[in-house]
Amino acid sequence: MRWMMFSHKGVGMLDVTFYQREEDGTLVRLDHKKILGYPEGAEPEHMRGLMDVYKVGDSLCDSLGGADIRIVARKATTQGWKDVSTLSREDNVCPLLTYI
Repeated sequence: MRWMMFSHKGVGMLDVTFYQREEDGTLVRLDHKKILGYPEGAEPEHMRGLMDVYKVGDSLCDSLGGADIRIVARKATTQGWKDVSTLSREDNVCPLLTYI
Protein backbone atom coordinates (compact mmCIF):
# COMPACT_ATOMS: atom_id res chain seq x y z
CA MET A 1 0.00 0.00 0.00
CA ARG A 2 1.34 3.40 -1.00
CA TRP A 3 1.40 6.13 1.68
CA MET A 4 -0.62 9.29 0.92
CA MET A 5 -0.68 12.37 3.07
CA PHE A 6 -4.27 13.20 2.11
CA SER A 7 -6.97 11.16 0.46
CA HIS A 8 -10.67 11.41 -0.30
CA LYS A 9 -12.21 14.53 1.25
CA GLY A 10 -8.86 15.93 2.37
CA VAL A 11 -7.51 16.34 -1.17
CA GLY A 12 -8.02 19.87 -2.37
CA MET A 13 -8.45 21.35 1.11
CA LEU A 14 -6.94 24.82 1.40
CA ASP A 15 -4.75 26.08 4.22
CA VAL A 16 -4.60 29.88 4.04
CA THR A 17 -2.81 32.32 6.31
CA PHE A 18 -3.06 36.09 6.04
CA TYR A 19 -0.36 38.38 7.41
CA GLN A 20 -0.02 42.12 7.88
CA ARG A 21 3.46 43.54 7.37
CA GLU A 22 4.35 46.12 9.98
CA GLU A 23 6.56 49.15 9.25
CA ASP A 24 9.59 47.37 10.74
CA GLY A 25 9.06 44.42 8.35
CA THR A 26 7.57 42.08 10.96
CA LEU A 27 4.77 39.85 9.66
CA VAL A 28 1.83 39.59 12.05
CA ARG A 29 -0.65 36.77 11.50
CA LEU A 30 -4.20 38.05 11.02
CA ASP A 31 -7.39 36.41 12.28
CA HIS A 32 -9.30 37.04 9.06
CA LYS A 33 -12.51 35.48 10.40
CA LYS A 34 -12.58 37.88 13.36
CA ILE A 35 -11.68 40.92 11.25
CA LEU A 36 -14.36 40.11 8.67
CA GLY A 37 -17.03 39.34 11.30
CA TYR A 38 -17.45 35.56 10.96
CA PRO A 39 -19.06 33.86 13.99
CA GLU A 40 -16.50 32.23 16.30
CA GLY A 41 -15.52 28.77 15.07
CA ALA A 42 -17.03 29.34 11.62
CA GLU A 43 -15.05 28.53 8.52
CA PRO A 44 -15.68 30.62 5.41
CA GLU A 45 -17.06 27.92 3.14
CA HIS A 46 -16.65 30.16 0.12
CA MET A 47 -12.82 29.84 0.22
CA ARG A 48 -12.63 26.80 -2.06
CA GLY A 49 -10.23 28.09 -4.68
CA LEU A 50 -7.48 30.63 -5.18
CA MET A 51 -9.80 33.30 -6.54
CA ASP A 52 -11.91 32.97 -3.38
CA VAL A 53 -8.75 33.38 -1.26
CA TYR A 54 -7.91 36.57 -3.14
CA LYS A 55 -11.45 37.90 -2.59
CA VAL A 56 -11.06 37.38 1.16
CA GLY A 57 -7.69 39.12 0.92
CA ASP A 58 -9.33 42.03 -0.88
CA SER A 59 -11.97 42.25 1.88
CA LEU A 60 -9.17 42.37 4.45
CA CYS A 61 -7.46 45.17 2.53
CA ASP A 62 -10.72 47.13 2.55
CA SER A 63 -11.36 46.43 6.24
CA LEU A 64 -7.82 47.42 7.25
CA GLY A 65 -7.63 50.55 5.13
CA GLY A 66 -5.24 49.28 2.47
CA ALA A 67 -2.72 47.79 4.91
CA ASP A 68 0.22 45.75 3.63
CA ILE A 69 -1.37 42.26 3.51
CA ARG A 70 0.45 39.05 2.56
CA ILE A 71 -1.15 35.69 1.72
CA VAL A 72 0.27 32.19 2.07
CA ALA A 73 -2.01 29.58 0.48
CA ARG A 74 -1.44 25.87 0.06
CA LYS A 75 -3.57 22.95 -1.07
CA ALA A 76 -3.65 19.39 0.24
CA THR A 77 -2.56 16.81 -2.33
CA THR A 78 -1.87 13.10 -2.06
CA GLN A 79 1.85 14.00 -2.06
CA GLY A 80 1.52 16.61 0.72
CA TRP A 81 0.98 20.37 0.80
CA LYS A 82 1.46 22.29 -2.47
CA ASP A 83 1.89 26.08 -2.59
CA VAL A 84 -0.93 27.42 -4.76
CA SER A 85 -0.58 31.17 -4.43
CA THR A 86 0.56 32.97 -7.55
CA LEU A 87 1.83 35.73 -5.28
CA SER A 88 4.99 35.58 -3.20
CA ARG A 89 4.93 36.05 0.57
CA GLU A 90 6.91 39.17 -0.31
CA ASP A 91 3.99 40.68 -2.28
CA ASN A 92 1.64 43.22 -0.73
CA VAL A 93 -1.62 41.98 -2.19
CA CYS A 94 -3.70 45.12 -1.54
CA PRO A 95 -2.62 47.09 -4.63
CA LEU A 96 -2.74 43.90 -6.73
CA LEU A 97 -6.19 42.70 -5.73
CA THR A 98 -8.01 45.77 -6.96
CA TYR A 99 -8.04 44.10 -10.38
CA ILE A 100 -10.03 40.99 -9.38
